[in-house]
Amino acid sequence: EGMSFQTWGKGNSMRFATVPVPLLSNSSSSNNKSTDNLGQVWFVTTDDTSITESNHNPVEQKESLLKAFSKWHDPIYDLIQSTPAEDILMERAVAHRHSAARLGGHFYKVSSSPNKTHHHHHVKKEDEPILCFIGDADMTVDPVLAQGFTIAMEDGADVAKCVEKTFHKLLVLQQTNNTTTNHRPHQEQSFALIEALRNEFEERYARKQHRLVCLLRATELVQTLSQPKSGTVLGFLASSVVRPITKYVTPEFVKKHVFDWMMRYSLGMIGKEKVKSDDGGGNMK
Repeated sequence: EGMSFQTWGKGNSMRFATVPVPLLSNSSSSNNKSTDNLGQVWFVTTDDTSITESNHNPVEQKESLLKAFSKWHDPIYDLIQSTPAEDILMERAVAHRHSAARLGGHFYKVSSSPNKTHHHHHVKKEDEPILCFIGDADMTVDPVLAQGFTIAMEDGADVAKCVEKTFHKLLVLQQTNNTTTNHRPHQEQSFALIEALRNEFEERYARKQHRLVCLLRATELVQTLSQPKSGTVLGFLASSVVRPITKYVTPEFVKKHVFDWMMRYSLGMIGKEKVKSDDGGGNMK
């Protein structure tokens, strides 16, 4: 059977993760999902220059990886060793700290301005575009934790709900004021729809911004404790004080309570600046 796990090292931003994948062959059917024909796909992260600057020679890169992970637990060394050197791909991944703080509400509300190409035209308010960003299109998160994919799924559900709420509100308004709305010009009704949707997206932006700030704070705290940097005060405290106390002294029920709290906080469900959604939580449902 296949295996799935992720292991973090103590230095050089080293991580190793692997998941099982089905192996397709020419003789096997595309509908064959038997676990007897499984392989493993894996990835590593590191900022060790002896690996990242190995002149992109596949054989040298593999030898550098084997040396760096030689003392890690099984089956990490065997997985690297069994992979052909030419099948090991390397690319640069960059994560920016506190990137969510740079997000601005102007993404969702474009102001009217003169058209620079045709000076005799002005952009009418009803013609302004409604910009909606999904996933990590307007921010950056940890590139190896699938956070961008997770946020994208949340965004998809939240955008669908915004559209549904907009049309529901306008339908209720039309039913309430039937005699008035029937005589409203079509253009005016369209403008009302656009403005209502724009307002929903602005509220969505506030929810997403809070969610991202909480996620980035939680991620940075976990990474600081899990991968302390040597030669720093925080690194010393994390490795020599916090981790031993957590592992050998802290009761399990306390660890569970802290873990549950951190999970809720990373989802934006805890905090004085929490923005409530319709279901009463700070998460993006």
